[in-house]
Order: sequence, then structure tokens, then C-alpha cells
Amino acid sequence: MFKIALIGPQSTGKTTTTYGIAHELKADGYTVSVVMEAAREAAERNMPINSTTNVSTQVWILDYHELKELEAERKPADRSVLDGLPYTKLYLSPEDYEAIKTLALTYIKVRPYDLLLHFEPMASGPEYDGVRDSSVAAQIAVNNAFNEVLKELNLPSSMIYHVKAGDKRERLKEVMGVI
Repeated sequence: MFKIALIGPQSTGKTTTTYGIAHELKADGYTVSVVMEAAREAAERNMPINSTTNVSTQVWILDYHELKELEAERKPADRSVLDGLPYTKLYLSPEDYEAIKTLALTYIKVRPYDLLLHFEPMASGPEYDGVRDSSVAAQIAVNNAFNEVLKELNLPSSMIYHVKAGDKRERLKEVMGVI
């Protein structure tokens, strides 16, 4: 089983690429289940996300995502259990951040990722998706927080691949070459 997660700030092409990966893997004969972004589900349940998030929401997102990963077979995941950490770091207390980080690390130790694809912001800036903050400032802040979190977690460099901004088709081709 190969566990892949796409991470990074909002509106960087993660969802599009997740479906592209699933399509390519299915074409190669693999059974694939896509794990979708838990924060979107939280928003649909009227839980506070983005700058209004709270500890309960972040724990729910982390647990929900882990549950969905357990249900999937071969899994390209649109986000990971790490998804909430940048938001927690930016918008909650240091104590809350450390608690959520400990929980995320516990999940990763039990069921590690084979590959984290970290998506950098697009030069064109974010598009409003109806859920996430679409300001360039928010996207940059979340991306910077992601970089800080990844450095703090001290994950093996072989586990993380940085996907640069660019054309969606070229990014998918690049990602499939890494997978």
C-alpha cells in the first residue's frame, strides 16, 4: 500500500491533482480511493475554519481525515492529518498548536505517509472556492506556516516533495514522475 498526501495552502491545485493521480493510477490497473479534504466537510457542518477555527474543529478535522484514510485502499489524499497544523499555528494558542501537533504526529507514527507532495502557491494567486480564504495574504501566511511546520516535524526529506507553481498538466506529469 502506498500512502500519498497532497499538502499546502488553499487554491494551489491539490484537489485537481489528486483526481489526476487517481485517474492515472486507475488507468494503470490500481484500485484507488480518493480521500477528500476534511476541512471542506467541517465547513459544510458549520464548523469554524480558516481564521475562525478552534481546537474542537481542528481535532475533528484530524480525526475525520484519519478515519477516511483508514477506509481507503490505495490513497491519493487531498490533504493529510497535517492539514490543520498551519491553521492551528496561525490562529490558535501555542499550547493548542502543540496538542494538535502531538496528535498528528501520533497518527503519522502509527501509519506513516510514503510521500507528501507540498504544493507551492500559484503565481496567479488563489481563486475563491466558497470555503477557504481567497486572499493572497492568507495563502502566503498558510504556506509560510506549512514550511515552518514541516521544518519543526523533522520528517525525512525523502518523504516530502515540493511541487512548484505551474501549469496543472505539467504539475500532474511532474507528480506522476515522482510517484
